[in-house]
Amino acid sequence: MFSTLVWKIELEAQLREAIGARALAALARMRRDLPPLAPGQGWHSVQSPHELDDFRDFASCVHRVVPGILRLLRIGYDAYQVTACWAQSWREARRTRCASTPITS
Repeated sequence: MFSTLVWKIELEAQLREAIGARALAALARMRRDLPPLAPGQGWHSVQSPHELDDFRDFASCVHRVVPGILRLLRIGYDAYQVTACWAQSWREARRTRCASTPITS
């Protein structure tokens, strides 16, 4: 399963930086006992970081904007529940230079 952008919100810089710092620290703790990612390898967290204290500010932002999004989309239903949320981490694959050899006949 691949993550799909559903909507995008912009946060004030100070809030974004605070959420990012707490999230990165929490993710580092989640991966603490795992081996480092190999080039090109990815990892994703459990599906409930939005329930953790370290992600409280992030979850609060989600809960603040969802009612407006539901109204905008004319869903007509105000009750919602975040059932899954996860963070992903990817290590970029190594870049190799391609050597070219001229072919002569």
